[in-house]
Amino acid sequence: MIKAFDNEDIKRWAHFSGDYNGIHFDAELARKNGLRDIIIQGMLALTEAKIQLCPRVDKPSTIHFYLKEPVARDTDIHYQLCARPGGYFCSASTSDKTCITGRLKVGIPGAIARAATPVDIDNRFIYEQLTLLRMLFPDMKESWILMDAFLFSVCFKYQHGDPFFMKAKKITRQPDKSRVVTYQVDQTIILTDGIFNYDFTDLAGLTFYFQDRDIIKEDFSVYSILDYQVYYHQKLLFQSSMGSVTRASLNEGQQ
Repeated sequence: MIKAFDNEDIKRWAHFSGDYNGIHFDAELARKNGLRDIIIQGMLALTEAKIQLCPRVDKPSTIHFYLKEPVARDTDIHYQLCARPGGYFCSASTSDKTCITGRLKVGIPGAIARAATPVDIDNRFIYEQLTLLRMLFPDMKESWILMDAFLFSVCFKYQHGDPFFMKAKKITRQPDKSRVVTYQVDQTIILTDGIFNYDFTDLAGLTFYFQDRDIIKEDFSVYSILDYQVYYHQKLLFQSSMGSVTRASLNEGQQ
């Protein structure tokens, strides 16, 4: 499967998710950060890999993705899926680099701690976002992919403030928002048996939890993981853990 994402695809994903990171829209900013052009959102690049995995996912499973290289707009991406001992493996490559690797493994961790912070999400927001997602991305049909994309939109649209700019403020006292750049670098998804039959008709049965973990801090960057969990009638339904690197450049003259 070969697919390329253009400016309209970038805009559609941003409209749904709220991810308007400048390196997806501003070519000059992208070049200042060592990129040759505007890059597509990491989650957008992952959508095709997830769609290809869907026919192989029918029982509790864990999926690991690694985003190894950013992908410029209008670049052909070759998605591949193969079965090997230990599960299904997927990859996505441009003409010269591997940009995504992933593995689907049957089974989930035995003990999963509940994330620290409950998030009270209005049912109207859930309904509106799922309606928008189905309209903009009709190929995303399975419940776990819909839930995965929805949780990403919670980060940018529902929880107030720019979470990655707030991380930059931890590193530098007065960061210039135009100099704050975030790259998604990995994702781990946990699918329980309940997610395969969930059809979003009982929104009242859903509860959401969130946790923001800074794993590695350096002088002007931080690698962090955002955990989102969904419980259905107090039983874990779905979990997404998204790893990202946020970098903050100093203003001229700032110490």
